[in-house]
Amino acid sequence: MPEICAKNGWTRVAFGDVVRQVRDRVDPYESGLKRYVAGKHMDTDDLRIRRWGMIGDGYLGPAFHMRFKPGHILYGSRRTYLRKVAVVDFEGITANTTFVIESKNPKVLLPELLPFIMQTESFHEHSIKQSKGSVNPYVNFSDLTWYEFALPPMEEQRRLAVLAQKLTDLEASYFMLEVRAQELRSAYIRQILGQPGNNWQRTILGDVCTLQRGFDLPEQQRKPGAIPVIASTE
Repeated sequence: MPEICAKNGWTRVAFGDVVRQVRDRVDPYESGLKRYVAGKHMDTDDLRIRRWGMIGDGYLGPAFHMRFKPGHILYGSRRTYLRKVAVVDFEGITANTTFVIESKNPKVLLPELLPFIMQTESFHEHSIKQSKGSVNPYVNFSDLTWYEFALPPMEEQRRLAVLAQKLTDLEASYFMLEVRAQELRSAYIRQILGQPGNNWQRTILGDVCTLQRGFDLPEQQRKPGAIPVIASTE
């Protein structure tokens, strides 16, 4: 691999050589900031932050004192098998268990490429392998710094970042299309079932369906938003 990197102008670097952890500690209630991001606001394999909390809407634990700014990358250091990497486009607060990360030198590592490097299988494999603990495993930033990867020349970084961003935008478009389709389906069902005909009969759900909870899966195998099953008795 080093020979291939050298031949093509790529170099092999350690994560900590080109990336740093931002430690901008502030008081959330005196910072003037409005939003905070917790682990529950970050989704597996989704670079976008689609939801957040408002500072003052409830109790924020003492760990919430790390400020992030637009362009920073948030990485969930707890249960890293959940693969929570996200790029923020607003300023806010997060907990110290969520790493705030940025490129050390944009002329060496293009900031736009960094989140995609952190989405690679090799990065996740390294992070999971270096995690400590069993119930709520965590990784230290120092254990990420020696992760090695191949870094392309700057022009190639720009090309790869543009391509990766286009694919991400396409994925987001499909996501929104799915959301709209679900909304349309729900509206149709409400319209049809919400206006029963004269010959419709009222019945008890338990008389026609079996409510089945199923069995619990290990947490890392559970899908976000999973719900109990309703199976027909016929």
